[in-house]
Amino acid sequence: YTLQESFFDSMNKFHPLKEAARFTGDVLLAHGTDDDEIPAAYCCDYADAFHSRVRGECDQIFINDANHTFTCDEHQTQLFTVTKQWLKKIQCSSAYAG
Repeated sequence: YTLQESFFDSMNKFHPLKEAARFTGDVLLAHGTDDDEIPAAYCCDYADAFHSRVRGECDQIFINDANHTFTCDEHQTQLFTVTKQWLKKIQCSSAYAG
């Protein structure tokens, strides 16, 4: 399957950072420092957008030496551990607030 120019043209109407600023839920951003697909700096751009919101928490983690898909077992374990801890934190925060 080959992506056509019309697909790329259609992407011009999307502005993910603006949409991120409108999202009111809590967010965990996890990024590998050796991601060759998406620069780690982009994660910081999203963190800035999420931090500019009035509502919703944003946590950010960089996993050293992890690639785009966290293919190394050690990096996957780190990702899963951080995600599990974050979900517990959010669950506790929700229970406390409710």
